Amino acid sequence: MSKYLAYSLLLFLIIPMSCGNIHSVTKEDNPANREESAKKYLKVVPPGDLIKDMTANLALTMSEEDRAIFLDMMIKNLDVNKIEDILVWAMAKNFTVKEIDALTNFYGSPEGKSATKKVGAYMADAMPEIQKEVLKAVIRSIPKREFEFEY
Repeated sequence: MSKYLAYSLLLFLIIPMSCGNIHSVTKEDNPANREESAKKYLKVVPPGDLIKDMTANLALTMSEEDRAIFLDMMIKNLDVNKIEDILVWAMAKNFTVKEIDALTNFYGSPEGKSATKKVGAYMADAMPEIQKEVLKAVIRSIPKREFEFEY
């Protein structure tokens, strides 16, 4: 084999293979591959686990009576499989294959796994305060009118 051919093989085959996951680099960005990547992402970040965690943390912000009703309702009525289908569809619609694969790599890492476990508590802390701010904005948006009452 000539030196030129050997160097060409080294440049075009061996070096790219040693630089990371060549599959995700060469995978075409199309709807089928996006869906495939989204399904792999959901194996790394199972929505059922995230929903259970967020539900449990949100329930902690409620009274004991409301908490029991809320948890019972969520366990009985929430269709996790439908949510998974929605997430695959939304990811495939909004992200490229490279972006989904990057999310999968991050959330599959020790740091990503740790962050995932904290999302429920994060949302439980943030959502009540965000809801208050949204309500304030709605109230401020209502036009002030003078009403005439007839007695």
